[in-house]
Amino acid sequence: MSILSGRMLVILVLLSLALAPANIMAAPPLPPGPTPLPPSPPPVPPGPIMHVVQPGETLSLIASYYGVTVAAIVSANQLAHPDLIYAGQVLVIPTQLAPAPAPVSTACIDIYTVQAGDTLGGIAWRYGVYPSVLMQINGLSSALISPGQVLCIPPASAAPPVITPPPAQLAPQSVSPPPEAAPPEPVVPYRVAFARWDGGKYILYIGCLNGSEQSLLERAAGPSWSPDGQFLAFYGGEGVDRQERFGVATTVFEGITNGILMAPVVAWPADLSQVQLFQVVRQGTARAAAWSPDGQMIAWDARPSGDYRIYFATQPGTPEELQSTIEIPGEQPDWSPNSRQLVYRSGRNNEQGIWISNQDDSAAHYITLDGSDAFPRWAPNGQLIAFSREVDGNVDVFTMRPDGSGVIRLTGAPGPDTLPAWTPDGRIVFRSARSGSWSIYIMNADGSGQVPVFANADPGPDWTFGRMEVHR
Repeated sequence: MSILSGRMLVILVLLSLALAPANIMAAPPLPPGPTPLPPSPPPVPPGPIMHVVQPGETLSLIASYYGVTVAAIVSANQLAHPDLIYAGQVLVIPTQLAPAPAPVSTACIDIYTVQAGDTLGGIAWRYGVYPSVLMQINGLSSALISPGQVLCIPPASAAPPVITPPPAQLAPQSVSPPPEAAPPEPVVPYRVAFARWDGGKYILYIGCLNGSEQSLLERAAGPSWSPDGQFLAFYGGEGVDRQERFGVATTVFEGITNGILMAPVVAWPADLSQVQLFQVVRQGTARAAAWSPDGQMIAWDARPSGDYRIYFATQPGTPEELQSTIEIPGEQPDWSPNSRQLVYRSGRNNEQGIWISNQDDSAAHYITLDGSDAFPRWAPNGQLIAFSREVDGNVDVFTMRPDGSGVIRLTGAPGPDTLPAWTPDGRIVFRSARSGSWSIYIMNADGSGQVPVFANADPGPDWTFGRMEVHR
């Protein structure tokens, strides 16, 4: 089982911007010897051009499209706060700074025999290549593979086919300076990934803390951000491979089934056939993902037999490779900021509460012994852990130090307050039914300033699927 290193994250971000429809991609068979390089994109005239920021765009997306660095755009526009760009803003793009693409080779460096349970995306992650390149050089017309099939593996640097993004997604525009007027409200930099239960299925969303939101996929829940904010790992339920609109399947993701999945979420397209889904693990009893802050591991809980246990996906060839053999008796895992410990709910040794272990499950110890304690989340600075606890019949959000001391109750409104998640600046988002229906709230770390952000945020019958995560 494998997961992305920092280098892999960059590769797949570029993939999400360059790929044609993800579900079926026809390609010619591999000719003898190294595959010729794809044609170079049309040259961009030297000198700056102007770009009008579109809704949902980020500096990293704009920079990757034009082949320049974020730092170059920041410098050219003298941006004091790079995270605060807004739709309609005009940016100078210093295209003369764009680096020339390095030549690559797609000669086979390895021959891999497909094993039971393998997916094309999983093999691509393992070797650090684009799935589209893997399909092309092996003459595959779809992502479906079968045990015993032999695949040629290209070098990790092999480039995907060059495909021009559609103009509606990102396009350079020559514009006149906008008329003098009050600028639009700046985009709130923090993004919340969460799922809603609609009474029959979960729907995955990304929202901003100003209350705006966008739906991504049906039958998907329990999301976790990659460290760079370019990808989401999440649980895909039964039927996630068939996305429907008005009861009709509009997009079918071949080779995808229920389990832990991953997708690039930069500039999410309205046409779901443009979306790339990758299978991390096939496991129908999984519920939510937790991506380690160093980007090397994904944890999730599942119970293929008996009680819930915590499992891991890692990158082969790294010091964390052995982590995939570890199973921790517990559920609802979250990582310490240094990625070396996990906090989780467990009843191991017949002692129910919140536990902490090293990532290899050594030094396991409880920090609370209240059977109602659940959904622990480690603060970004490592100094506090937020969790929920039932007191006098009401579920509320608490914080404590990692040694279990200093327990403070933050909420007390009638109705459950639960599923806390930290923002990068140390605030807490949580779900609450205090108004009679579920909403997502935000508050300061001391419990002050509790305000609603998203309405209609039912976490469903199993609250674990309601795990949320915030990223800049």
